[in-house]
Formats: sequence, C-alpha cells, structure tokens
Amino acid sequence: MVSDESVLLRLVRLVDRIPVPPEPPRRGRPAAYSDRLFLKALVVMVLKRLPTVHALLAVLEQPTPEMRRLRAELTKGG
Repeated sequence: MVSDESVLLRLVRLVDRIPVPPEPPRRGRPAAYSDRLFLKALVVMVLKRLPTVHALLAVLEQPTPEMRRLRAELTKGG
C-alpha cells in the first residue's frame, strides 16, 4: 500500500515520536513554544533549504495541499 503523504510530512510526524525527558520545574514565565515545535520547523527548513524563518512562513502560506497538511501538523496542540 502506497501512502500519499510526502516525505516531509512523514518526517515532521516522526518528530512527535522522539522521546523527550520531562522538563524540570523552573521559575518565571513558561515557554510559549515547545522544543518539539522548533525541531519540526528546523526539519522543514533543512529539507526545503530555507535560509530564514521569513522564508519558512512564506512557504507555509502557499495554498497547496501539502502545505495545508503541514500547517495542520505544526498547529496541533495550539
């Protein structure tokens, strides 16, 4: 059976399977974005060869089906 998912989307989903140790309690303001989300964005930037975050945001705004799925994957959990 052949999946219609792109390699990029598969790799971004694999990031969720990486075991992460629990964060130690710390004082101050909680982090706005998780380390996992940054890793997903880095995977997209490396595979798409994007030099800046602005280029990443421009690519994610494209109305293609792949980018819609990728945006949905990146926005899971807020």
